[in-house]
Amino acid sequence: MNKSEIIDSKLLRILACPICKSYIFEKDGKLTCSNKFCNEEFEIIEGIPVMLPRQKLEYDMKITKLKWEKVYEKYGDEYYDPNNVPKVIQISSSYIEAYMSSSAKYFLEAGCGTARSSLATTLKHDNLIVICLDISLVALCIAKRLFKEINASGFFVCGDLRFLPFKDRSIDFIFSDGAIEHFKETCKSMDEFFRVLKREGGVLVTVPHVSISMLTYGSLHGNIPNILVLKQILEFIHTRLLNGKLMKNGYELSFTVASLKNLMSKFSHVEVGSYQTFHELNWIRNELLRKIIRKLCKNRLFCPLIDAFGVKTL
Repeated sequence: MNKSEIIDSKLLRILACPICKSYIFEKDGKLTCSNKFCNEEFEIIEGIPVMLPRQKLEYDMKITKLKWEKVYEKYGDEYYDPNNVPKVIQISSSYIEAYMSSSAKYFLEAGCGTARSSLATTLKHDNLIVICLDISLVALCIAKRLFKEINASGFFVCGDLRFLPFKDRSIDFIFSDGAIEHFKETCKSMDEFFRVLKREGGVLVTVPHVSISMLTYGSLHGNIPNILVLKQILEFIHTRLLNGKLMKNGYELSFTVASLKNLMSKFSHVEVGSYQTFHELNWIRNELLRKIIRKLCKNRLFCPLIDAFGVKTL
């Protein structure tokens, strides 16, 4: 990978050191923290600032990054056709449109993967500054290529949701689709979302839901219900006894409606509901059975995903 390209001023003006939150400046092809007691330097690879704290990843983050990068490498040659957008991206884009203020200037997809939801969003808003953040540089390089292929505008940052590399009150809207459940410190990511949002800024998150589908199929594929005792038991089985072999999506928690509301406690006007996405279910060969399961997934008892929206009013 090449270490080059100057960072655009629109992005640079809101970047901050992920460790001490001081402002940063560009020097000798790197980004440097202005705090003399911190003085951290961050590489720029393929035009993407790599703003990760210098600390060893814990097991939950490590296995998640490993599992997903295998997926990204497998589908690294994918392309994005604006005239044939996958249903799951159409749905995520419609949720963003429903909740994001028309006056929003800075949009952040936190835990973006290959950033197809961000791509769909930037194509609808000429003046929106779209920032795609993920811990995987592999995913971000794919995302950047997808944007470039259709001449879409976007910025890419390699970072950790628990240590966001942005200034306080710099972002208008945050969308985080299936990301905060992949590490234990979910509260820390919510604190960071709250910190970087402007006043009256909004956050929309989706997470796995503690439902019949997650307690059965999900648990057999590594999902861990975020419920006292049950969490400790399944976490021990999946991480210690099985060493992550069944953890299809890496470390992954699921939440009840009450626990998700509690996670969003700093925000106002919190709304929690069933996230009605489209389930491919390609592993099921019978089309009729797929239709039946999709219909069941719309019921709260079976719905595998929930979403929550909140506003920062302080």
